[in-house]
Parts: sequence; C-alpha cells; structure tokens
Amino acid sequence: IGDEVILHTHLRVREDSWVLYGFLVPDARRVFELLITVKGVGPRLAADIIAYFGIEHTLFALAGEEGGIAVRLQDAPGVGAKLVARAKAELHEKAGELMAELGIESSTSPQPAPRKRVVAESKEPPHLRRARQALRGLGFSDREIDTSIESAAPELDTLLAAQAPPADAAVIELILKRL
Repeated sequence: IGDEVILHTHLRVREDSWVLYGFLVPDARRVFELLITVKGVGPRLAADIIAYFGIEHTLFALAGEEGGIAVRLQDAPGVGAKLVARAKAELHEKAGELMAELGIESSTSPQPAPRKRVVAESKEPPHLRRARQALRGLGFSDREIDTSIESAAPELDTLLAAQAPPADAAVIELILKRL
C-alpha cells in the first residue's frame, strides 16, 4: 500500500458500456489486444486464455511453435477446436512477429507445456488459488507467482492466523509486495 503502480489499460467502448481492462505488464495487454481481434474471442475469453496459459505459452500456441501446444489451447475453458483453428489462422504471423518483438525465441519455448488446472483436486487453499488466478490475469507468470508466494509465506501464515478466512485482497496485496 502506498506504492506507485503503472497500470496498462485497454478501454472497450460499446454502445451500452465502457469497460476498462488493466494489466500490470504491457506484454499482457498486447497479447490481450491480439486475441480480441479474432472473431469469437471477447475480452473475457482473451483474459481467461492469458490467465490460464500465461503470455509466452499463448504466443507459442498461436504462432504454431512446438507443434502440440496449439492443440492444448482447447484445454482452456470456453475454447473449442474451431476457435483454435480460427485463432491460429488469423494470428499465426502476428503472434510470431510479437514474439520476435518481445525477444521470445523458439529455442526458449516454455517447457513443459501447460497442464490442465483441476480445481477440485487442488490441495492449495482457496484464497491462494484465487490470488493465483488474479495475478495470472494481470500477466504474471506461474514462476513469478510461486516465488512471491514462497517469499511471502511467513506473512501469509500470520494473515491466516489473524483472519479466518482471509480477504482475497489482503492475500493478493501480500503477494504483490514480493513481485
């Protein structure tokens, strides 16, 4: 609290509403804006795809890198085979160009490929699960989130002992301080 944050935004203007989407990293906003150009991909689905796969995996899948990852786009909720085919066809070149701009090379393909997240089998407490999802939506990688959670573990334990259940905002704030 009290720290300055730069928020990269995308304003979606419709006849009946103005919706502002915020991203902590500009790369997440760029991938988001790329995804919403595909017919059938709205802002909510684009944000879900980025939250589910992260920036690099999404770009690798769209660019057709590492063969099998593109098929795995279907693992994200709300994404079917037709949408994957349309997105790959429309964004293959643009995703490759964006990867080059961001300095992401084929040889740096994130491994292993993302796995399905099964909430029912997760042993992680719900407040941490929700915090992870929110931070992924802001463009942070799983590695960054894991490192931050590990370094914030003592404060998280204190928060858990003081509040039952803890407020999601408080958990996210503690983790963000470590990012």
